[in-house]
Amino acid sequence: MANHLERIFKSDRLVYRAMEKNEADRAFIFEHTTNVPEVFGLTTDVLFRPQTREPSDKWTDDMIDGCKLAVLICLPAVESTEGEQDQKPKPQEPNNQVSNNPEKKRNEPTPIGYIILSSNERPEDSAAGYKTGCLGVAIAKPWQGKGYGQESGRWALDWAFRWCAMHIVTFDCYSFNTVALNMYRKVGFHEEGRLRHRIWWNGAYHDTISFSILEDEWRALSTKS
Repeated sequence: MANHLERIFKSDRLVYRAMEKNEADRAFIFEHTTNVPEVFGLTTDVLFRPQTREPSDKWTDDMIDGCKLAVLICLPAVESTEGEQDQKPKPQEPNNQVSNNPEKKRNEPTPIGYIILSSNERPEDSAAGYKTGCLGVAIAKPWQGKGYGQESGRWALDWAFRWCAMHIVTFDCYSFNTVALNMYRKVGFHEEGRLRHRIWWNGAYHDTISFSILEDEWRALSTKS
């Protein structure tokens, strides 16, 4: 049990830490997700135009305050070898800046994306299930295409079902976001249905596709892995 707890906020290649209301985390979210067309344009229905910092910071703070889970996905720190320690220190990145070089030596965990898990808890007089959550995963552009989305998605599901007692986790995706569609299917989500022509994007209407995974389905996949 103790060994399992030591790795509760880690997966094979990644570590996960709380998203904080500080300049560094707010700047990362803005500079690498909410103001990057290739990221926010695929995941939100925000009008496709240059974004400003204030609403991005508000979104970040709202996620921290309102979600069951709001974490940054990070590459773990890499300890320097003796030879590296003897070398003259290289100039550091400017304060609160995240290097776009995925191979850069890391003396502390490097954020590469985020996970949010919101709760769809119902009023006490509702017959709907209480333990339902909605998952969101985003990987910054320099680290896309390396399988980090799948790895962090599996970790998020493990946390949701094992530690947050969720019964079902949902996810909505636009039909043009084929990378996300493939990723969520690979981690175990099943398509539930479509809302047709719900978003205007790049000169055409597209569907919103709803996905979910049940606790029993996650347990079956966990047993196989």
